Amino acid sequence: MIIREFHPDDAEQISQLFQRSVLELGRIFYTKEQVIAWAARGPRPENIIARNQGNMSTLVNSDTQGKILAYAELEHDGHIDQVYSLPEAARKNIVSALYDEIETLARNRKIKKLYTEASEGALRFFLKKDFTTLDRIDFEIEGVSIHNYNMEKLIS
Repeated sequence: MIIREFHPDDAEQISQLFQRSVLELGRIFYTKEQVIAWAARGPRPENIIARNQGNMSTLVNSDTQGKILAYAELEHDGHIDQVYSLPEAARKNIVSALYDEIETLARNRKIKKLYTEASEGALRFFLKKDFTTLDRIDFEIEGVSIHNYNMEKLIS
């Protein structure tokens, strides 16, 4: 397991990882229609590269052969935008180790609060990491109702 900073060559793997994660893991908590709509909003490789040239820092957790198992994005204001893993990497502490590095990065940047919009599947993970649930957000993607949760954590 290797945790490292994003490189533009990672963009295609991240795009594919997002799709698999949403379509395979998301269906545990959401309907088929919801995960299809969610997956359609997934990042394209060129968008991933552009986001990482701005105010985004992405860390990846890969195996020794370079296969990305999970990734997490941290914006400079403390927003954790995306945390996704391959289905076969779920519940194996791969995301937990990655999150711990994101929190260390935030502390090093003197960020005092982390916040995210967690899916139903990510809710329990963030609760275990001592986030507080603020509220449920109900919204639509292309006419399909779906929800997630506003969550935050104060760090020092």
